[in-house]
Amino acid sequence: MRLPRWTERNKQLWWLACAVSLAALLAHLPSVANLFTYDDRWIISENPLITGSHRWSDYLNTPYWPAPRNSLYRPLALVAYRVEWVLGGGSPAIFHVLNVALYAGICALVAVALTFVAGQTAALIASLWFALLPTHVEAVANVVGQAELWAALLTFAAGALTVRWWQAVTPKWRPLFTIAGLLFLAIGFKEHVIVFPALALAYALGPGRGDGSLREALRRVWPLLVATGAVVVLAIALRRAVLGVVTGDSPHVALYQRGLLDRLSIMLPVYPEWLRLLTWPMTLSADYAPEKVTGVLQWGAPQFEGAVFVVLALVATVLAWRRDRWMGFGLAWAIISLGPVANIAFASGIVLAERTLFFPSLGVALALARGWEAVWPYLARRRVLAAAGALATVGILVAYGQRTIARGPVWLDNETLFRQMVRDQPTDYKGHHALGAHLYQNRQFAEAERELRLAYVLYPSYPGGLLDLGHLLRETKRCPDAIWAYATALQVRPDMSAAKVGLVHCQLRLLQFTDAMTTARQALIDGEPGGTFAPLIAFADSALAAHDTVPSPVVRPHKGARPTLAVVMGAPVQ
Repeated sequence: MRLPRWTERNKQLWWLACAVSLAALLAHLPSVANLFTYDDRWIISENPLITGSHRWSDYLNTPYWPAPRNSLYRPLALVAYRVEWVLGGGSPAIFHVLNVALYAGICALVAVALTFVAGQTAALIASLWFALLPTHVEAVANVVGQAELWAALLTFAAGALTVRWWQAVTPKWRPLFTIAGLLFLAIGFKEHVIVFPALALAYALGPGRGDGSLREALRRVWPLLVATGAVVVLAIALRRAVLGVVTGDSPHVALYQRGLLDRLSIMLPVYPEWLRLLTWPMTLSADYAPEKVTGVLQWGAPQFEGAVFVVLALVATVLAWRRDRWMGFGLAWAIISLGPVANIAFASGIVLAERTLFFPSLGVALALARGWEAVWPYLARRRVLAAAGALATVGILVAYGQRTIARGPVWLDNETLFRQMVRDQPTDYKGHHALGAHLYQNRQFAEAERELRLAYVLYPSYPGGLLDLGHLLRETKRCPDAIWAYATALQVRPDMSAAKVGLVHCQLRLLQFTDAMTTARQALIDGEPGGTFAPLIAFADSALAAHDTVPSPVVRPHKGARPTLAVVMGAPVQ
């Protein structure tokens, strides 16, 4: 076989790819020492599907999250975790090494791809921006972020083949099967890439269109839309067959049972945070909860500012499209790929998460490369501006690199991460809940109770923290307080089975047999499993035959205004 000639351009591309991938490796190398952290525990290290022996078909018909959550469908991600678990003997090291390697490879491909739409200097700057962006730490340092990396890599390959197919003098059907296959695999890792047909259409109407007519572009693109659209329909059908629903993930507590206007009110103040995380992400957090992102149901200044940001983003995209279709396509890529987490068409499981910006940042890198290409000739004619621009660019990249290096070890283990979450966002209920649940699991009851009660103060509508607080109080033999916690949680989420079980157990412990029977029977009426509540009813019924029921104390959940910290930190809470 004859090898291709090693041209000067090939050498330049090689060194460019090596430089960018090396920068990515050095920035994220500290995360290789991390353990299984946060969601890694539920999805990998404590998931029997990953740690035990199963048939391969089990990975295809099982939800991504273990029961009882049963949401999301990412079968190929589960298969990848299982393979890595076996190869590494359960060590987290192989997962983290692969994450860093995948990320470095993606960065190298981004660098090479950008040279086809911009000069090498612009491609170098934009790809280094992408490689060192601190927002990407969550997708690399956390093991389950690997799903994001695999999905981006496969979609990137499908996009490259799409461009090649489009540029052919006579496009054929055969490459479309490869593109569709890559997209199907990508969706198997993470579902947000179902926006690919929209990205393909934007490319056809933008940079792919060239000087041709709109009608001609639509005529040429329809086979691609049919092929990729069929893949999306098939993926949604499989998702529904396994999960029983189309949207999948359990809605975030702030979005639970919210209509479109309420979701819009909550999300509008969040959208400007996307811009901050893609430009100057020096302040990071593993969780962005309502108290952090200031999403409220009352319309006011935050919603107005968010609406102005959305309008300006759309206007900027249109103007960029008119001036430079590649730049406009890059901005359109970012907007389209943010659609699944915008919580407008449906409620997702997050309000804001840094890892969800990984795929959109590919489009931003493209827009940045074209923007630098357009601005630099103007700066180059003025030495002072050129020097200032070069110095600012280097300074930003260095700041990015330092922040990324420092952020990776934050994901070392759960205690390190959760304590940092509390430091990053002291008013974020989720951080206090995560830390409290971790301390409770490690039998540090006093500090755990403090953190769980504080989570309740910060966001009383969050039932998960109240559930864990109820479990802690029950285990420390304070059932009157535990009953309050369970009852309050059930006021927020009447379908919370674990709270009903805990409530019945506490009522039995306090010899409130009649109340226990009433609670358990109501649970059965609500459709809860009889195998859980029927034995509790039988036990209470037998106890009633031998004992008189002890009167129930009056335990009422908080109503009205949010309780103060002094009140809720006390015990008991009546």
